[in-house]
Amino acid sequence: MLILGKLFTRVVAKPHWLYRYKDLHGWWTNHHHERTGGAEAPEPTPWQPRSKPIWFTELGCPAVDKGGNQPNVFTDPKSAENALPYFSGGGRADAVQRRFLDAHLGWWRGDGPETGMVDPDHIFVWTWDARPYPAFPENDARWADGHNWQLGHWLNGRLGATTLADAIAAILTDHGFSDFDVSMVGGDLMGLVQAEPGSARGLLEPLMAAFQIDAVEEGVTLVFRSRLRTALPAIRIDVLAERPDETAFEEVRGHGSEFAGEAVLDHFSDTAAYQRVTARSRRRTTENDRVLRLSLPAVLHGAAAAGAAEAMLRDHRAGMRRLTFRLPPNALSVMPGDIVRLADGPDGRFVVTRVTEGEVREIQAQSFAGGDINAPAPFARQSARAAAGLEAAAFLPDVHCSTCPLSRRGRTRASPA
Repeated sequence: MLILGKLFTRVVAKPHWLYRYKDLHGWWTNHHHERTGGAEAPEPTPWQPRSKPIWFTELGCPAVDKGGNQPNVFTDPKSAENALPYFSGGGRADAVQRRFLDAHLGWWRGDGPETGMVDPDHIFVWTWDARPYPAFPENDARWADGHNWQLGHWLNGRLGATTLADAIAAILTDHGFSDFDVSMVGGDLMGLVQAEPGSARGLLEPLMAAFQIDAVEEGVTLVFRSRLRTALPAIRIDVLAERPDETAFEEVRGHGSEFAGEAVLDHFSDTAAYQRVTARSRRRTTENDRVLRLSLPAVLHGAAAAGAAEAMLRDHRAGMRRLTFRLPPNALSVMPGDIVRLADGPDGRFVVTRVTEGEVREIQAQSFAGGDINAPAPFARQSARAAAGLEAAAFLPDVHCSTCPLSRRGRTRASPA
């Protein structure tokens, strides 16, 4: 006789925070149970929920593109644990590290966590190296891990620098502006030098041209945003305003001979004793010898300067296509800096560059090179500053070697000083 019995399965609800290793609140507010072979012990550990605050002994992020996606990894070609964060392009990004620390410190020291969960006086950022900057990392003939500094967690040489967004905010604040938003601006800018009196516009225009930043008015607020790094969806334009004896839109395509085939960016180097240097980007084949040149009174690291030069040239070449169309006067949502796409027009996305108000709203736009320029820049074996003997020689370690006698057991015995 075959007896069929019912199989009863007891489903035990697991805590929702159990496998979320970043759920600090769940870990801190619940009892803990040891797990042996996947089985949970019935009795909890001596830990009492909310019994003591959490200390952050290492809070850091690599200075690399999308470093916040996986802040625990580090780049070291000689290590078996060498890795880049998820979806990272591998380019240096000091601003990403700064925003990571700003977000964490603002949250844990503000109103974010439950009261008493994190001790704000015991948050230790990672990492500050005792070796003197700029001797480390520039002189890698003395320290072989100097090249790891470029994309690593080090704060030496970075805490005193600014970012592109912070520099724009400082310029506007110094000139009396308060209603502005730079939260959508990304990019590295280590410093800015202005020796003569000038206007805010005179300082901002070169930066906006070099880093493809658009400024738009939203109410009374002046909003700045990076054109290549802001993932805004294209606005679909379905209805156009037509005037007698005029086409619905006009598209102009420039010839390659009208545009530069090389871009040159003058700036101050952060490794060559702040000397004037240039970053260049050139097409393999060019129709002419025209050069797009821009001079910035700014300090840039090599990766930021190379990326800016490449982005300048790519955006300049992409602007061969220019589009003009008209919208009804009540279509007020389209503003300069917006990305648009015509439903019954030429293919592609266009960035609005100018809006002329009148009986109809005349829109001028141009094609643009979307996406971020984030190619990793090579790190020189020895910087110009170190090669010229300009590193912080006064802070280099003074090493003395001595021969100590051997003890009876064959170990080295140090003699008293």
